Amino acid sequence: MNALAGLAAGFIALFGASSTAIHNDLHDIPHPAASSTIPHGDQGEIRHLIASSTPSTTIVGCVATAVAAREQSIDSAVTTFTEGVSSAYSARASSLASAYTQSTTASIRVAIKVASSNFTNAMHTTRKNLTSAQQNAWSQFKTAIKACGGNATQVVDSTSASVDLGLGQ
Repeated sequence: MNALAGLAAGFIALFGASSTAIHNDLHDIPHPAASSTIPHGDQGEIRHLIASSTPSTTIVGCVATAVAAREQSIDSAVTTFTEGVSSAYSARASSLASAYTQSTTASIRVAIKVASSNFTNAMHTTRKNLTSAQQNAWSQFKTAIKACGGNATQVVDSTSASVDLGLGQ
């Protein structure tokens, strides 16, 4: 506990106890887009820097349209995927039910093996189709963003790409 008190005392001694002093010091930190420090109270230069980094409504609208199209494509792909998974499970259940109506052990085993193989193939195809559809949606999205021009890439959300593409795995 004494170490924590000592650390706090050192912090206060180094930076001062006044939050106003810290606040005032922040105004003298160079802005990444500026070549020199921004003096305290020079709001005109700050407004100019913010305005120059603000995308136009045309670019934002273009990006929003591209995002909506991408999300619609992915939603459709996921719907198709879930329908494919459901269909694969239903077919397997039906095939297994039929397998257990066989009269010999050998014929039951063959029918189970066929049901399992058909299920595996259906799931593989369903996953492959999902991955392909997601990759296509992201590819079209990237093309649409390039067409938006300007600084469109600064307002693009691409963090979901790896999550989306991982769903089909």
